[in-house]
Amino acid sequence: GGPGPVPGAPPGGPAARGGGARPRPGVVPADAGRALASLLVVTVGATLGVLWEFGEWVGHTLIDPEIFVGYDDTIGDLLVGGLGALAAALALPWLGARQWGPLAPSPAPVRR
Repeated sequence: GGPGPVPGAPPGGPAARGGGARPRPGVVPADAGRALASLLVVTVGATLGVLWEFGEWVGHTLIDPEIFVGYDDTIGDLLVGGLGALAAALALPWLGARQWGPLAPSPAPVRR
């Protein structure tokens, strides 16, 4: 057995029979969607910074040795790009509220 069925679980599923994974209250924050969106923005920003640096290296190596690449340049570019991505992630709630109205969790679907 298990601790009992989960309210609202599909009939016959493992959660309805008292087994399977069950969310614990307070484990996932209510604003997890915003946190994941912010993480995505920072991740995309950092990835674009790395791709830019790769492009600089390719340009220096294959196209024109006058294209400046170096440790200080790379670290500086990645730092500024990362800070820009972080600033964009922190501005998401404000930017979203200006464009689409206040960001609020979607209401739970009504089960009939």
